[in-house]
Amino acid sequence: MGKEAMKHITREPPKIPRSYKKVMPEKVKEAMELYLKGYSVNSISKKLKISRGCVTRYKNNEDWDAKKMEIARRVEKKVENTIVADQARFINLGRLLQSRGMQRVRMIPDDEISASDAMGFIREGIKIEKEATGQGERVFNITIKMPEGFEDL
Repeated sequence: MGKEAMKHITREPPKIPRSYKKVMPEKVKEAMELYLKGYSVNSISKKLKISRGCVTRYKNNEDWDAKKMEIARRVEKKVENTIVADQARFINLGRLLQSRGMQRVRMIPDDEISASDAMGFIREGIKIEKEATGQGERVFNITIKMPEGFEDL
């Protein structure tokens, strides 16, 4: 064989940094899980007895920050979906109550409804309609419990 052919056969694999050789995949996975839970690089380094530089390299090379943001986005989407589902449920409930109420009101003869009751019906109907469609004044107290490690987002 010629020298060119020998170069291709004897080619060595690319060098892997020493820290990659020393750290077991299980330890890297554990370090990433701790990072995703909110541990700092320093605390991970101390807890797992891995050099800070090694943890930082894995964090950067495997883009742990992107993984953390993706988890946060999924949590946010889940919360949004829950809020939308609740709002749809409230609108449907409001419409049902309006329908039932209208059926009952239609059964009452006009001469049996006082002027103040009629005004109360009108006010309440407008209030229900506005609240159900999101046009009224509403105050929501929403508490979102972020998974451990995402409190700072």
